[in-house]
Amino acid sequence: FGLARSIQRQADLELEQLGQRVAQAVQQRIEAPTEGLRGLRGMLEATQALAQEPLTRYVRSRELLQRFPGVQGFGLALPAAGSYVWTAFEPAVGVTAPQGSLGQEPAWRAGLDAAVAEGQAQLSAPTPAGWLLVLPLFHAQRPLQSAQQRVDALQALLLAPLRPRELFQGLDALA
Repeated sequence: FGLARSIQRQADLELEQLGQRVAQAVQQRIEAPTEGLRGLRGMLEATQALAQEPLTRYVRSRELLQRFPGVQGFGLALPAAGSYVWTAFEPAVGVTAPQGSLGQEPAWRAGLDAAVAEGQAQLSAPTPAGWLLVLPLFHAQRPLQSAQQRVDALQALLLAPLRPRELFQGLDALA
């Protein structure tokens, strides 16, 4: 009876440790493309070149699509008439660049709006197309203390659509 309890405690401990390793790996896999977006934001803040060519050059020079599995591409959307419109997108191999308005998918729209209101990176709720990782870019020298000030100061949204299956590929190796 004592041996069974000892085995059960050991199994519980191992399961808890596995859960911690998986949680940490998931966090790292989501944080990694966020760092890619932060680097892109820094380049765009410095150059003010909100266009396809500088985005493509940056993504390729930093090998962002190779470094972050599950990322479908890195893009840029500008606010326009209460919506957000794709302006530039560097797609992963086999991915078609999105066009038009981003406001069509409610889960993605909620993530876009939350990123702007909170002034930080946001991950959308899942959709059949995957998740959308969003990082706002604000005009320099504008106040950002309130949600409304951040909405008013928004210059662009930096975006990385994610495919969960590819993003989490290999996590089973942690077991």
